[in-house]
Amino acid sequence: MKITSLFCLLFFLIGSINAQIPELITQNGTHHLLVDGEPFIILGAQVGNSSAWPKSMEKIWPLAKAMNCNVVQAPVYWETVEAEPNQFDFSTVDSLIEGARLHGFRLVLAWFGSFKNGKMDYVPAWIKQDNEKYPRMLDRSGEPVRVLSTHFGSTLQADTRAYIEFIKHLKEIDGEQHTVIMIQIQNEPGALGAVRDHSEIANIHFEADVPSEVLEIFDKSSAGPWQYVFGRDADETFSAYHLAKFINTMAEKGKEIYPLPTFVNVWTDIQADFYDPGFSHPSGGATTKMLPLWKKVAGAVDIICPDIYKGNYMEYRAECEPYARADNALFIPETGRGLKFARRMFYPIGEYHAIGVSVFGVDKGLHDGQMPDYIEPIANNFKRIAEAWPLLNEARKNKSLRAAVEEEGLATIVQIFANFEVKISFGWPRYGYGGLRAAGTKDTSGRVLIGQIKPDEFIVVGFDAIVNFRPARGGQLYYAQVARAEEGRFVDGQWQVERFLNGDETFFGVRLDDDGTVVKLKLTKY
Repeated sequence: MKITSLFCLLFFLIGSINAQIPELITQNGTHHLLVDGEPFIILGAQVGNSSAWPKSMEKIWPLAKAMNCNVVQAPVYWETVEAEPNQFDFSTVDSLIEGARLHGFRLVLAWFGSFKNGKMDYVPAWIKQDNEKYPRMLDRSGEPVRVLSTHFGSTLQADTRAYIEFIKHLKEIDGEQHTVIMIQIQNEPGALGAVRDHSEIANIHFEADVPSEVLEIFDKSSAGPWQYVFGRDADETFSAYHLAKFINTMAEKGKEIYPLPTFVNVWTDIQADFYDPGFSHPSGGATTKMLPLWKKVAGAVDIICPDIYKGNYMEYRAECEPYARADNALFIPETGRGLKFARRMFYPIGEYHAIGVSVFGVDKGLHDGQMPDYIEPIANNFKRIAEAWPLLNEARKNKSLRAAVEEEGLATIVQIFANFEVKISFGWPRYGYGGLRAAGTKDTSGRVLIGQIKPDEFIVVGFDAIVNFRPARGGQLYYAQVARAEEGRFVDGQWQVERFLNGDETFFGVRLDDDGTVVKLKLTKY
């Protein structure tokens, strides 16, 4: 009887753990996405905008498997979910969930509703055709643009109703298994073609006093109409306030039914041109300038996430940094493909402790099931990161995870930890003024994640690099030696050593191969 009771209790506890809904938490200043109660990193593949159909997904599931992904991101189209008013069809959602389960993936689903890349293209035809009930924004000259106005309750009501039905259905079919771990509400919301709506009702709101909560956000001491308070930023701030309220309402209503983590993705305002909201980027979105407003007004949205396609590493980091906040976990829901972006993604993971990165449009160039060449370096990243994730996450929790990425003209990087300094060299070293300098790799392919997991233990994950250690300056000992180097990986949560490294593999530093190496190191000083 006691054995049976104990078995039942264990079964209940295991079931309870598995039944935990995904959630975002913050511990000791570090954000974590919990899936089945455990910290989870999104290594994602996002399908093309019009690819979330069963026929297209037949080719994408094997591709995502070859990419070593653990998450597939796909859109849910309002125009197909509710092709006729109040008639809902979730067969495409069912197909996505069935496919994800069959192939062993989690899902992040994006609600393509009123806003998609600053436009309204994915709303149902009956919305597009009824401009009287669902008005478009008017530009400064009074001409309509291809963006729905946020100042008419009919649009918010219709979009929210459809979104709620989607969330209800999701809870019904996935409320226990949690195949879907997060929901994106809209896609790069904002307005292209106008900075703000100039309709009669919008103008009335614009001439009214700025709400006190907005004054507080921007530390404005003088009350008054929007133009008086914000000057040249008035139109964009006004748009952001009403758009954030619009999406917050949807998030609140959805969470009342099924409280999955939600996020909004952003077409950011860091552009290589004049700052021109409504044209250089969608006006009203949660850009770096409008992020404080969005975090305050759209509190039901868990995180605000930048989509980053910048090829320049300084701009890439500049887009990461504002969104890696104490009140906002960093997640990159869209980034580019190829070796350049395989290198770039080490920055959000290693420097900004992101909860994940996802590559957009993975099915582009997919023919006959063959993995495109530009996917391979991403696949190598995901494989090695997954093999080391428990220890990388341990370093994340202690804020002792770093990245070193080779850039043109930058082939030697030193990272400072509490009691060790780490030099990462890309390419064979050569002598010059000041000592040894790395020459760089042929394809500028070097990238490394380094995490300190104990005072004398490190986890190193990387490609095309040599890693050397020495004691931190100021101590009594000047040299570091590898006491033990285990090349290995985690399998079913357990660290498995594949070989011990020594001799040539550690004498000149720990060498990381071009297809990636995971090494757990124990160091000693002398």
